[in-house]
Amino acid sequence: MTISAGTHLGPYEIVELLGAGGMGEVYRAKDPRLGRDVAIKVLPESMARDRERVLRFEREAKLLASLNHSNIAQIFGFEESNNQKFLVLEYVEGETLAARLKRGPLPVDEALELGRQVAKALAAAHGKGVIHRDLKPGNVMITSGGKVKVLDFGLACAMTSDCAPTKTEPDSPTMTDLSPAITADFTRPGVVIGTAAYMSPEQARGRQVDKRTDNWSFGVLLYECLTGQSLFGGETATDTMGAILHREPDWSVLPPGTPPTVRLLLRRCLQKDRNRRLHDIADARVELEEVIADPTNSALGLAVAAPGARKEKPLASFIPTILAAVAIALIAAFATWQFIPHPTPQKPVLRKLEIQVPGLQPDERLRPLISPDGTRIVYVAKNRLWVRSLDDLEAIELAGTDDASSPFWSPDSSQVGFHDGSRLWRLPVTGGTRSLICITPQSISEWGGVAWTADNRILFTTALGGPFWEVPAGGGEPKAVLSPDPDLVRDFHFASELPDNAGTLSVMHKSKGGGDIADTIVLVKNGSFETLLEHPGEELYAPVYANGHIIYGRAQTTGMIWAAPFTLESLEVTGPSFLVAESAELPSVSRDGTLVYSASTYLGIGQLVWLDRTGADIEVIGQPQEGLMWTVLSPDNTKVAAMATETGVYRIWINDLVRGTRRPFAVETETPWISGWITNDRLAFTDGNTTFTKSVTRSDPPVILIEDNLYTISDNCRYGATEQRLGKSLDIYYYDLQQGNEPLPLLTSDATEFDPMIRSAGDLMAYVSNETGSNNIFLVEFPSGEGKRQVSINESVRPFWSRAGDELFFMTVQENDSVLMSVGVSTEPELRVTEPRRLFSTTKANLNVNVYRSLDVSADGKRILGVRNVTTGVDTRRITVVENWYREFEKP
Repeated sequence: MTISAGTHLGPYEIVELLGAGGMGEVYRAKDPRLGRDVAIKVLPESMARDRERVLRFEREAKLLASLNHSNIAQIFGFEESNNQKFLVLEYVEGETLAARLKRGPLPVDEALELGRQVAKALAAAHGKGVIHRDLKPGNVMITSGGKVKVLDFGLACAMTSDCAPTKTEPDSPTMTDLSPAITADFTRPGVVIGTAAYMSPEQARGRQVDKRTDNWSFGVLLYECLTGQSLFGGETATDTMGAILHREPDWSVLPPGTPPTVRLLLRRCLQKDRNRRLHDIADARVELEEVIADPTNSALGLAVAAPGARKEKPLASFIPTILAAVAIALIAAFATWQFIPHPTPQKPVLRKLEIQVPGLQPDERLRPLISPDGTRIVYVAKNRLWVRSLDDLEAIELAGTDDASSPFWSPDSSQVGFHDGSRLWRLPVTGGTRSLICITPQSISEWGGVAWTADNRILFTTALGGPFWEVPAGGGEPKAVLSPDPDLVRDFHFASELPDNAGTLSVMHKSKGGGDIADTIVLVKNGSFETLLEHPGEELYAPVYANGHIIYGRAQTTGMIWAAPFTLESLEVTGPSFLVAESAELPSVSRDGTLVYSASTYLGIGQLVWLDRTGADIEVIGQPQEGLMWTVLSPDNTKVAAMATETGVYRIWINDLVRGTRRPFAVETETPWISGWITNDRLAFTDGNTTFTKSVTRSDPPVILIEDNLYTISDNCRYGATEQRLGKSLDIYYYDLQQGNEPLPLLTSDATEFDPMIRSAGDLMAYVSNETGSNNIFLVEFPSGEGKRQVSINESVRPFWSRAGDELFFMTVQENDSVLMSVGVSTEPELRVTEPRRLFSTTKANLNVNVYRSLDVSADGKRILGVRNVTTGVDTRRITVVENWYREFEKP
């Protein structure tokens, strides 16, 4: 029964009916609380009595809630009013692709851009284990600004046994009645799901489906966008499915301007044998991005010759001459070959192995670098350099490398260099006296880079803004060789030398005025740079040259290593990138083709949980999320701010503990970080350069608090503290937010001080320092910095305060076991700290505490908020070695 305009479902006022289908009626409605239009999808009364239908509707809500992506229509809630269950969805204003196609095909450039956005949406869904299964023009909405939203994941299923084989009902062109594998009654073979013209062959046959089903539908949709013609139309569903199973596409109707790589992509998507079909829709997105940037495919040498070009003489006229020459050459070669021994040529062999690296701290990143001759690996552990020869079982610590970071190799592999916070050094790889190269103008951050050229120059970038620097390898004063335009370029990261002094590979970060591309791989040469590779909106890192390719890291949902064909002759990328290794980062390659990399710091899937002070479970909070971390309770304990990934991009999420809901914190900043709660409604966050505050419930814009990156803020918003590396080591500075905008030194020494945490009263600060030779927790009076007191006695990190400020918690590492500790703190009549008390093993509790802050404590101090590992991220304490890596990707 259609709901009349003006009727209320809960707080929502129905405006008009938008459409109806087998699984519900969709209405436009007004949400008076937030002053916005929403889409309401109501389960029809005829279905509400069917338990299986209700279960499927609830399943749709859960699936949609996991798919928060800019190209997927968002779900706001799943509610019930007057015995009617309904979804509250994002209302997308615009026209469907089906309506647009009634006016004819899209121009090629518009079709490719639409396909790119649809591919992004599907890649995000597949990354969550969700298949759409009903992708068609009617489920693709185009806004007036050209934004694409994919609608109606109601037929989707997780990529598990839920996608059961189905039975065909051949007489309905759109068969959306029943769902597989909701309960035991629905796991029978029986129902074809989807719209007939866009079904994959396996759907049409009633077989089990996987994500390649969506890849087929994507190909059909893109073909229709380019041609304006239905690919597999028929008068009945039987006719249509017969065409799907037996008819090949008519490729001649594609417009002449269709790029060759797009034609190839369509053929890969529309393979009837799904084992030969495109396996990953993310590859389609990459292909489309690259062809949008290079419409003629000129970089691949596939461009069609221009009309009117000079015609060459037919090849047939040369055949007699060619045959005669070939015959003579063959006779001569055979006569010579008879008298020469011919050993069987041995091709290089592909080999893979792993090297375990014990002793790393939970937050210590492993970056292995293989020597140019492929015989040794150098890496940093325990703030010192270690060298592992590939013909030895043990790594050797290099003396004189305290506080080492940013290691690099000499071209002849005889020396290694490193940075100690303020200086560059080099020393023989077999050990010996180190030699000073230079004092660096800035400290080199973790994402900076150093390259030693074949003509004995050292090039380096700090990744903290500023230029590329150069200094003689024998020592001297560094000079700037590339000072980028600050309006366009924020900084450079990494440095890797091409052979024959052909230039230096680096990653460029654009400034806010430089466009929306986060990272770009560039070639730095002769005081300038040129772009080689771009992946819009993605983090790129560690580009290196190897065997006719640029190997580089690419962060999406997990870290991955990719390769792009590259020629040294023209210094150009000559083909599309391809995946080399998943769950991997920071590649390094020797001249002979030995690739090494470390496992990425992917955090896996996390689940918010409450535990008691012994580590026993109390309650599970909400639904799991990828990369869940940095959890901070609001002062009244009604909300949790947390960070989690969405298609590889970190966002802040607000979990409402009272209502049991979760929503993204609406800020446009790329990878925001939580600084702390200002009030129960207002959160402070940073983009790495500026700290803002914003309401978590209202849509007001963010307000700038300070032009710096604050790690912690006192309750009254009077003070904030940050880490800065102005000298040799990392130090702690603070701001009096009511007095000025200049950072004031608090803890500056030769030791490294970090992780500042101000007590709620603003009178004490906890922090971590390595002044004792290992990381330990210290307390000082704030903001004077006086009365320093060591709190921990073992390797300890990540301090955090109780709400009342009478207890300080921190993590201690004990023989690869992470343990939550606490000390009591009082200030009357003087500062007193109790002996550390062990609470519980976070390892046994299966909590994720390895990277960043992921613990907090309730206001009454009785419960611990943690992140439970649902699926564990990869072990980051290993190095993968791949000999002759390119053999894995050679065509047979």
